Amino acid sequence: MRRSTNGTRVNGRALSPGQPVAIADGDSVAFGPVQFVVKIE
Repeated sequence: MRRSTNGTRVNGRALSPGQPVAIADGDSVAFGPVQFVVKIE
């Protein structure tokens, strides 16, 4: 299994591999240098 070398963060907090995290409207999600904001309508 390959592991991320850039890391994944939700609202600036690093995620642990294999551990799901709920996200909500307005949350910031980042994969390495790429970041987006969740918008639920």
